[in-house]
Amino acid sequence: MLKDLKLSNAVYLVDQGEMNDVFEGTAKKCKRLVSIANSEKFWTKFECIQTNIRAIQGTGQPIIVNFYAPIDRSNPSKQINFDFRSLGEDEDLIRNDLEKYCLKQVYKYCYYVSKLHQIEILRMKCEFAKDYHGTVWFQYASEIYVRPNMDAKKDLEAEIERIKKINQAHREKLITDMQDHKA
Repeated sequence: MLKDLKLSNAVYLVDQGEMNDVFEGTAKKCKRLVSIANSEKFWTKFECIQTNIRAIQGTGQPIIVNFYAPIDRSNPSKQINFDFRSLGEDEDLIRNDLEKYCLKQVYKYCYYVSKLHQIEILRMKCEFAKDYHGTVWFQYASEIYVRPNMDAKKDLEAEIERIKKINQAHREKLITDMQDHKA
């Protein structure tokens, strides 16, 4: 099965013991993502992400981003902090540093995926293009490596429990207020 893996245009699930392989660019131990959980079937059905734009010549000026997650090397299993706000303001980056602007967009995608699907993107190759009018477009992502984000799942469950307790307290207060109002 491992010899059937294609490194381009695929999503890979990475275990903690395989982290070094991901960052060294090899996928000897990495398995193609088949299923993380029944609720995340979306992630099992794509091999790449692509957008097409129209430009006067070709597809515009390419901007390549080789994204590597900011993993804490002393504690690799720690939840990844995709702090896109620390990269600067979008307007300044668009004017002065398009590559950093594109990297910020990748951080935003990773943050969104980690919060919504409890999956952390560890590494991927992304291609953006700047069209004739100066607009930057996300075009393509490949070689996407992910891992389950158990901390985010625990945080989400804790937040749900906290909200349930608040709702229960509000419900009890409302019933008490209604009873006092009747009396």
